[in-house]
Amino acid sequence: IGSGSINNNFWLTDNGTAGSGIVGINCASTGSVTITGNNMSGIRLDGTRAGAETNFILIAAGAGAVTIDNNILGGASSSVSIISNSPFYGIKNSSTGGMTVSNNTFQNISHNATTQSIGVLYNAAGFLTCTGNTFQNISSASDCSGNSAFFIIDHQPSAAATADVTGNTIQNINWTYTGATAAKLYCISVNTA
Repeated sequence: IGSGSINNNFWLTDNGTAGSGIVGINCASTGSVTITGNNMSGIRLDGTRAGAETNFILIAAGAGAVTIDNNILGGASSSVSIISNSPFYGIKNSSTGGMTVSNNTFQNISHNATTQSIGVLYNAAGFLTCTGNTFQNISSASDCSGNSAFFIIDHQPSAAATADVTGNTIQNINWTYTGATAAKLYCISVNTA
């Protein structure tokens, strides 16, 4: 989706109303699904719509057990850029079936919201196995007052679920914070409820 070498190759403008959102790959299957070998880069989101309903998600999983392996989210020479005041998720899972995320590259992601948060890998339900991923060249200018945090890896299931987070690389992270909210940058956050 987009281009690995040209910025703004896939340009989305969201001037919609509440409930709008953009998803690159949506997995709603109740069975086991593997998402592998995809490249998403050269993507830009802007527009006047602001707030938590305007979710920009590259890969969303909401049912079944999901394996996300060997994908590139953000190109080596092109970026994923958020200009509007929208939250951003590289991967967002809400399935109690759990998620395995391995050997993916998250890079050249620029989040220029004013108050909305960024969660590069967010697991809201089920187990999380997160191994061998690279997170690099990721920046945000948001004060993150929407939920008071900037997360790289975030495991926060609503019920007790295991997490195995090993062998990942997190580097070249830049957060320009100027807000009054007591927000935090979490490289790895594990809360198993």
